[in-house]
Amino acid sequence: MTAVWDTQLPDSEKIVLLALADCANDEGLCWPSMATLTAKCSKSDRTIQAAIKSLAAAGHLTREERPGKGCRYTIHPRRDFVPERTSPPKPLRPEGTSPPKGTTPTPEAASDKPSRTITSPPVRAKALPTPAGGSGPAGDDLGEGKEPKAAKPRKRAVGSRLSEDWQAPAVADLPLEVQAVVGLWPAGAYELTAIMFRNHWLAEGRAIGAKRDWARTWHNWLLRENMTILRAVKAGQRFDATAPAVATRPAPAESAAAADVLAQKVSETEQVRRIRRLVRLRMGPAPYDSWLKVSAIEIRRGELRVTSPTTFQASWVEQHFALPLREAAQEVLGEELRVRVGVARPGESKAA
Repeated sequence: MTAVWDTQLPDSEKIVLLALADCANDEGLCWPSMATLTAKCSKSDRTIQAAIKSLAAAGHLTREERPGKGCRYTIHPRRDFVPERTSPPKPLRPEGTSPPKGTTPTPEAASDKPSRTITSPPVRAKALPTPAGGSGPAGDDLGEGKEPKAAKPRKRAVGSRLSEDWQAPAVADLPLEVQAVVGLWPAGAYELTAIMFRNHWLAEGRAIGAKRDWARTWHNWLLRENMTILRAVKAGQRFDATAPAVATRPAPAESAAAADVLAQKVSETEQVRRIRRLVRLRMGPAPYDSWLKVSAIEIRRGELRVTSPTTFQASWVEQHFALPLREAAQEVLGEELRVRVGVARPGESKAA
């Protein structure tokens, strides 16, 4: 950079050469991108490319193109030339030519910058309407043929709003995939969710409050609230005391499966009860009561078999309670048992 400062160059070429020297290593090698050079020099791409071409022609740098990798520059400023300011002055115009006939009114009109030479058309004032129906003092031709823009019509709500007497349907009337989710909720969760759904949409005054199919809206609401309910259950929240009873009936298959699980729980041994107490102590009362308490546990053929009323509940027990059950069985029985989780089927008394 010191060598560049001592070199006599035009301003654009000098600032570009300084930027390249700033990027170069001790051997004078650098490979900055065009974006880097434009940011350093505050010049356009075309100006920087023209300056690099002039510097290479004058021997101040060597430019090497590498396909796919950009350009590499080698900086070697020259000082063995005569500055242009010592050359004899050049004539302003050839001899025998006459001076310009006239000058422009302002310097900006003669500028070579397109932004200053292009003039915009004059702005015409809009005609103002008069009580008689004619135009204002600006003339009839200023506003002739122009009509005021019509206001865009507002979008009307499509569908209907929730009725005041809306009641949540019974769980058995829901689609199967929604039943599988709601069937795992604790008592009172479905009823409280129905109250929140009704209050929310009755209070909604915007266009979004109109729906084409309120049954599907209710189903989507239940699926969306599933994780919120499960997190609340894991945190120990109870719903049976916060929501009034709503007439809902469980599905017949689920009722039969729950009855089979209850029948198996009656015949559980003392060893199974000790395993239950250890798991409840380690996992916490709320998760245990929501998931494992309703499942039957049996020690059979070197396995600890767990039977849950629904498929979703069995999957949850297998993911979150398999390890605590294995550790509790090891502590109670003194041997490691394999944990096998199944789903109760109506009419069967053993685990699947």
